[in-house]
Amino acid sequence: MLFDDRTLSPISANVPQAMRRRSPVKDILAKKIKESGLSVPEICRRAEAKGYSISVTGVKFILSGTTKNPQIFTLEAIAIGMDIPPVAFIAEILGDRSEDPGFKGSQFGLLFEVFKEIPQSQRYKADPHVDGLLLQLRHIKAQSK
Repeated sequence: MLFDDRTLSPISANVPQAMRRRSPVKDILAKKIKESGLSVPEICRRAEAKGYSISVTGVKFILSGTTKNPQIFTLEAIAIGMDIPPVAFIAEILGDRSEDPGFKGSQFGLLFEVFKEIPQSQRYKADPHVDGLLLQLRHIKAQSK
């Protein structure tokens, strides 16, 4: 596969810069949990009641910093467990806000909206595509240094 400057849209080309200036995921997650007033086990229970798989240990690994870059599916499940919009939560972790028209119009925002429409039981089919996209983004990031 060829990589060139057309792989990312002009809006989504800002993602690497946003990732560099963002707060650590563990700090954002700790703040959101405190704001929600929920315990980690309660967040996981609530997410699982809505069909999302998330473990207490997984969330604690993020909070401790052991897991520095959790999967987007994990972040979505945590947001669902806290009853906050997943797009807004993930956008905050990326250093952006989902209310921002730039985020909504970005390829990431559009892809995430489509992903949310896929039934939970079918999301495993999207995994290879997400993995491929992440590999491309990492390659582009490495090329830009």
